[in-house]
Amino acid sequence: MKRAYPAIKELRNSLCDSKSEFDKKNPWGYYVMRQTSFYPTWLLLRLGFSANAATILGFILGIIGAILIITRKHELLITGAIFVGLSQWMDYVDGNIARFRRASSDLGRFLDQACGNVLIIALGLAAGFVATKEQHTPLKLFLADWGLKIPGVYFVVIALLGVWFFTLRYLLSLIHDQLGAVLPSYDIGGRRTYITERINDIVLLLVPMLLLATIFNSLDIFIVIYTTLFFINVGIAALYLMKRVLQSRIR
Repeated sequence: MKRAYPAIKELRNSLCDSKSEFDKKNPWGYYVMRQTSFYPTWLLLRLGFSANAATILGFILGIIGAILIITRKHELLITGAIFVGLSQWMDYVDGNIARFRRASSDLGRFLDQACGNVLIIALGLAAGFVATKEQHTPLKLFLADWGLKIPGVYFVVIALLGVWFFTLRYLLSLIHDQLGAVLPSYDIGGRRTYITERINDIVLLLVPMLLLATIFNSLDIFIVIYTTLFFINVGIAALYLMKRVLQSRIR
């Protein structure tokens, strides 16, 4: 029986090889977030936190971060971005706790996915709101040099599009999971897998991008990247789903 309070080494060893190899595909996720996540994991285990409690704590930190960003005060913007970073950190911590305690459950998976999705939406809306009010940002100054002046409200529209693309991507993933139970699985080639993995790698970098954007007053650039990433992600998911359905009908 495992001790209630494991050593850091035990927590590292509880990470299975397949999960470790998956994390290594993204240097930020593996070498920064994963490797440092074992320390708060050790602390929360000593405090008696379950994996679900850690997920909820991460969600609360993320919501606080989004609220701080909306204040538009420079110091609070940076603090809010740090809180969002802590929220992403907790996404690794809750997984560490679940693996060590072997406490995987349907409720835990639902909480992890639901909280993560809500936070991504809240992040996009908060950044889009602030981008409408920012003045003299690098992007706006660059466009002004070319005689282009974009009304701030456009960035709210861009943010809403990003949220829509993200939501659509999630719905497509649910459809794909449902079809997986009734359609045979066909390999459509390594190109789609490679592209999707690279897009997901960039999505994981949204938090450090957000921190840089708050420091350099560039949330308008951040929200354009945010929306573009999810637009590409939706396109890939839709094409994959269509091809899979067509292959199943042909065969």
